[in-house]
Amino acid sequence: MSNELFVIDNGVPGPQPDTSKLIDIGPFFDRFGVAKMAVLSSTDVGVQAIIKDAQVRKWIDLANPEVSASLDYIMTKVAAVTPALKASILSTPVNASENLAVCKLYFS
Repeated sequence: MSNELFVIDNGVPGPQPDTSKLIDIGPFFDRFGVAKMAVLSSTDVGVQAIIKDAQVRKWIDLANPEVSASLDYIMTKVAAVTPALKASILSTPVNASENLAVCKLYFS
């Protein structure tokens, strides 16, 4: 017999991943509040690259250090994005309506 790995589906779901820091793309940008339009309409090529990068993803992981670094960059280009806003975006718990698509499409 070969050393092949056989997977048997016993009908018992495996452990669910922690989705508490995963947020859908729209709700992520909604967290910018009144600064959202200033961010989305920024003409800075770096800000636009960050926006495009976010839009091609399935979700944003608020615990990812790259997200924090991206917000740091945006703060240097969009005055309405402050350290307090960044902290709020990253630390406010993700509620069920903010990652509904992620959970329904990928983890259910």
